[in-house]
Amino acid sequence: MTESEHPEIRVTVDGGEFYAFARAMKRTYTASRLGEVRLSVQGNQLTIETMRGGSVLACNPVAPVTARITGGNFLSLVHLSVNAKATGPLVIVFRPTLGEIGLPHIGTKAKFDQPT
Repeated sequence: MTESEHPEIRVTVDGGEFYAFARAMKRTYTASRLGEVRLSVQGNQLTIETMRGGSVLACNPVAPVTARITGGNFLSLVHLSVNAKATGPLVIVFRPTLGEIGLPHIGTKAKFDQPT
């Protein structure tokens, strides 16, 4: 399959800021208390929202996209990324047609909202 059959949206954020927020959530909450995690890109901002708080990170401007993952999958991304580079640019890949979000070396299932 070609990339055009499965378009993806690549968002670059500061890895230190992303992992600082994610690790704080992992240290403080269980997956069930964290609830669903919503990641949305609009303009040049990535917004991460949970039942327990959120974060807004600057990112490169890309097409708008909104994905939802379980709290457990969000925490797994952080747990499995312990060897990932925690500072500098971090690329988050949204693959709506495949129903997944990926970080370097790790991915998880995601549900995508239809664009409005």
